[in-house]
Amino acid sequence: MFQDFHSKRERFRDFFADSAKGFLLIWNTSRKLTIINFSLFFLQAIIPLLSLLALKSLIDQVIHDGINWQQSGRMLLLFAGLQLVNVIIAQFSEYYLAMQQQIIADDLAKKVLTKAIELDLEYYENPEFYDELHIAQQQSFSKPTQLIAACQGVIQNLTTILLFSGFMLMVHWA
Repeated sequence: MFQDFHSKRERFRDFFADSAKGFLLIWNTSRKLTIINFSLFFLQAIIPLLSLLALKSLIDQVIHDGINWQQSGRMLLLFAGLQLVNVIIAQFSEYYLAMQQQIIADDLAKKVLTKAIELDLEYYENPEFYDELHIAQQQSFSKPTQLIAACQGVIQNLTTILLFSGFMLMVHWA
């Protein structure tokens, strides 16, 4: 039982160590794109909450004051504007994300090829080494996409959970 706990603790620690290495890889490859992408991820997490607040205000206004087309129209325009901003941010996010993924994939491929060039020719005669090198070359194109997508998911989900928790505590439901 103690070994099982120790094993889980080590895997947990290794997970965070690997995550830190992954984040540093993303950060060191392109700091400007990392800041842009994380900002866009954060905005994508905030806009649904703002839309929810606009809808709640619209419903509260209709319930308390009846249908006032001028006031309701403003709230509907606000909601529509937030949806438009959300779509625009999603497009920018997709563009910058693809750009960053390509830069990271190119950087990793360059590192793998640089390391392969430094090796003696006898390593290439070993089929196991050659297979590992081939796998490393293939994964240098797909792993950055997975790494950035995981970071995006963590940022957006944590932001959304925190903001919606605050929203649930802040809103007067009566």
